[in-house]
Amino acid sequence: MLKLFAKYTSIGVLNMLIHWRVFAFCMYGMHTHQALTNFSDFVIAVSFSFYANARFTFNA
Repeated sequence: MLKLFAKYTSIGVLNMLIHWRVFAFCMYGMHTHQALTNFSDFVIAVSFSFYANARFTFNA
């Protein structure tokens, strides 16, 4: 159970880092509006989290 929690937590941390990196790139690199930036970050981060947790955490 602890190993499962560690996998889930590490994917959550990666998800947060992906969200921040995409946000910084869109907001400061491409000068995109904040609402559009947050929406695109959310879609990318949630998609990564879903597939990573399905594949590595829950072996689906």
